[in-house]
Amino acid sequence: MNIGISQTALNVFGLSQDVTANNIANINTDEFKSKRVDLQTMPDNSGVQVEDVVTINTPGPLKNKMQLVENNGKVEQQNALVEGSNTEPAREITQMIENERSFEANARVVKTHDQMAGTIIDMLV
Repeated sequence: MNIGISQTALNVFGLSQDVTANNIANINTDEFKSKRVDLQTMPDNSGVQVEDVVTINTPGPLKNKMQLVENNGKVEQQNALVEGSNTEPAREITQMIENERSFEANARVVKTHDQMAGTIIDMLV
């Protein structure tokens, strides 16, 4: 049993979870562009790896925001339209669940490997 594949997958899904958590943490940050992790199958179907971390460039919603503007030596408040974060909560929560399930499955493979190795060692001793 080759647990290297599962160990690599644990790292991949950990990174994907980090990116998703960062997107959620910045959901209220004006002009924030969310990211996604693109995965690809490794050669000979020997696991999964990160192909790229891509910035999603769809526009966020426009919001009114008060800004301070200097006008003839005076500072005044003005309304301005600012682009909000383009993070979509439903997409991010779905991605977090997918990451969690994939991480759990690969962690089970590693745990099973450890238990099998322990059983073999116990039989030899």
